[in-house]
Amino acid sequence: MHHGIGQDGLYAEYVAVDVRAAIPLPDGVEPAVAAVATDAVTTAYHGITRRAEIVRAIGARVIVSDLRQEKLDAALKLGVPAEDIGPVGKSVQEFVKENGLQGKIDTVLEFVGSNQTNQDAQQIVRPGGKILCVGTLDLINGLDMKIGIRNETKHHLHILVDSTEIW
Repeated sequence: MHHGIGQDGLYAEYVAVDVRAAIPLPDGVEPAVAAVATDAVTTAYHGITRRAEIVRAIGARVIVSDLRQEKLDAALKLGVPAEDIGPVGKSVQEFVKENGLQGKIDTVLEFVGSNQTNQDAQQIVRPGGKILCVGTLDLINGLDMKIGIRNETKHHLHILVDSTEIW
């Protein structure tokens, strides 16, 4: 029996699954919370890791920005050159401008999903570039049509959200 891909029915109150598909929940984890990890978390994870494999394979440049130094340190340990890591306290838009990267960023992976990070992504992606929205912190994030028109950008927003909750 396959669940989720190519087979409907998992909204049923009860379902039979192969023992290999069942895992024990750690103490204190509610079933509703654990259920999210099997879909929303893995969807985002696979979206990121597949793109990371492509990035590594083609030797593309990666620019990293975060508010937490430990995340930037982790990027450095993973091989991102220090000059491609935006320092804490500097906006990603400033970093892109100061490093002459305007109009050169093909894809933005947006992991937070706040209004600010959504706007940052739209401001730094090149015309015709892609924004992969992974984070869903704010309930509503919009596409600024003035940016799209001004830059003649066709944004391809790939939104990874729990398919049971469409806002």
